[in-house]
Amino acid sequence: MIRQTRMALSLGIVVLCLAGVVTAQSPVARVMPARQDDKKGSEADDPRPKKTPRDELKDPTDPSPKIKDLLDTKGPNSPAAKASTITLRGRIIARDLPAAAILDVDGRRYTVGQGSVIPAAGGGTVKVIELNAVSIRLELSPGKEVIDLR
Repeated sequence: MIRQTRMALSLGIVVLCLAGVVTAQSPVARVMPARQDDKKGSEADDPRPKKTPRDELKDPTDPSPKIKDLLDTKGPNSPAAKASTITLRGRIIARDLPAAAILDVDGRRYTVGQGSVIPAAGGGTVKVIELNAVSIRLELSPGKEVIDLR
């Protein structure tokens, strides 16, 4: 009885295998049309998608274009281009007269006293706040910056 069952199962497996081979369909090969790109070489054969600027990672230490414009020290709009060159040439101190000083501002010489206002680069002004035998205190108008010259 076991022998008959084994024979029946073996025969059933053989019949199923033959039925599968007979009814199996051969795979259909797809024919891909030739690409008519202007690109030559490896770029036309590359199946990978093209990288866009959005796909690239941005360096976090690289400043944005707006910050680069603000940090630029060579351009015409830079803070360094607007700054005046101020040089103390001398102090004039007399016993009975108010103190005075000789300043070079952007290559021009001025004789100033306390409270004097002179023009500077970029439309700004330089105002003499304090003038004594030891130092001269100046205020630059665009940023209200105070400078001590000794």
